[in-house]
Amino acid sequence: MFIRFFKYVYKYFKLKQISQSMSDGRKNPLISASAIFWFIFFVFMSQLGSFNRMDELRKNKIQKRRLEALIGGLFPSLDTVAYSLNTFCNLKLRDALHLIYTLLQRRHIIERPRLGGYLILSLDGHELFCSRNIHCPLCLQRTIHTKNGDVTEYYHRIVVAQIVGGFICIPLDLEPILPGEDEVQAASRLIERIIKKYPKGFDVVTVDSLYLRASFVKLIKSHGKKIVCVIKDERRELIVDAREIFNTQQPYVTADSKKRYERWDEEDFTSWTQLGFPIRVVRSKEIKFKGRQQTTSDWLWATTLSKNDANTDTVCQIAHSRWDIENQGFNEGVTFYNIDHCFKHHPNAIEAIILIYFIVYILHKAFLFLNLKPAFRNSHCLYYFVLLIMCSFLGLIYLIPLKILRL
Repeated sequence: MFIRFFKYVYKYFKLKQISQSMSDGRKNPLISASAIFWFIFFVFMSQLGSFNRMDELRKNKIQKRRLEALIGGLFPSLDTVAYSLNTFCNLKLRDALHLIYTLLQRRHIIERPRLGGYLILSLDGHELFCSRNIHCPLCLQRTIHTKNGDVTEYYHRIVVAQIVGGFICIPLDLEPILPGEDEVQAASRLIERIIKKYPKGFDVVTVDSLYLRASFVKLIKSHGKKIVCVIKDERRELIVDAREIFNTQQPYVTADSKKRYERWDEEDFTSWTQLGFPIRVVRSKEIKFKGRQQTTSDWLWATTLSKNDANTDTVCQIAHSRWDIENQGFNEGVTFYNIDHCFKHHPNAIEAIILIYFIVYILHKAFLFLNLKPAFRNSHCLYYFVLLIMCSFLGLIYLIPLKILRL
């Protein structure tokens, strides 16, 4: 399975070209930045979970020869990897992600996750790891109250931008949250960079209630994009006015085998005076039936999509697609790829490692959904294929003749 995966990504995603384009700040290095890239790539691809476990493979002479045959050069030690990551060129990794995106676009894969004709971009923050001892200049800090007194905890958070709504959720970029700023400020920088690199990469941004700020909504609108944002703060005049109006109206009711939907939809709310223009509010009351029990969730969203742009059901679909960044992005990253582990505590290294994880994640998904036959894929869970690739990789390193490894 590993050989099949490797040949597929070599052929369709120019992985060899991507690896050879890598660079770092070392002068005249004996071991290239390409080898560093492969080291981290294999850690994520084989689910080893840490650099130390990959380094253990290198310590055996036979296994080291096999790894070097696989990458076509010297395989780095753990110290070399750590030193290189401090000055690794993350711009090259972003270019690699853009190349993969372009290749997917040429195969019309990017067009598939459209909802109501729109490509959806989701933004969300995620905490990578925390420590009470080790920290760097760009660590965020918080105070933890314990039985033995207050303790300072250091942690790193990032904002991730990911195309959602389809079978492949494609992470485009990340932005670290710096000390003294919040998630929305980092997301604003991220949006500016993404729009320069992917000007037609998305049409609508979907975010949680934290991003419901006039400055952020205006930023999205200034670039010709639309936004769908959760409203949660009951003190907002916008939500008060919306509830008063919706309470006097009959809902639009639909149902399926599992849920009943009661929805309200009105435009031209001007209660949000800081915004400077009218906005649309959609409410969805969703009743889920499970046996004799039922659970109710009540959602409110503010959006710059007009009724001519998208109907009520489409807005609700776009809003709920935001969960894909949690389910298919962060949760799978933590469960299968161990991204909440501190591989190297350095700001540049953290960014480089997560960007390489994005590359591995996209290639894994592309292989599963575009290369494997549906009957084979549907008969097993995702974790089965992850383990299959991991076991075949380790089997290659231990057993397979060298001439087969030289791809």
